[in-house]
Formats: sequence, C-alpha cells, structure tokens
Amino acid sequence: MTVEALPTPGELKKALDSRPAAKAAWEKLPPSHKNEYIRWITEAKKPETRMHRVGQAVSKLTGA
Repeated sequence: MTVEALPTPGELKKALDSRPAAKAAWEKLPPSHKNEYIRWITEAKKPETRMHRVGQAVSKLTGA
C-alpha cells in the first residue's frame, strides 16, 4: 500500500519556500512523515498555535 502525502498547508509551504534547507529536508521525507507534520499543524485550533507549530517544524527540519 502506497501512502500519499496530504496537501501541504499554505503557512508551511510559505515557510519552507523561505528556508531552502528546510525545503530540501522536507522533500526528502517520506509521505508518512510529511503527513505527521501536516496533521500536527492542521489540528491546531488557534491560528497562533498553527504558526508556532510551523516554526517548530521548520526548526526541526533544519536542525536548528
């Protein structure tokens, strides 16, 4: 069974586009790992929480 990645949320896409290292790391992730990040971000109820999680995801991807 092949796992397809969920659509990347706009906030995350913008953040990845502005950080080439994070985008490169994101592109190397298997779809199942991308889905974990996407669900974690999109499950946030408040926009502030979503943006905080986007920042955390980018930091994790870059190892910062």
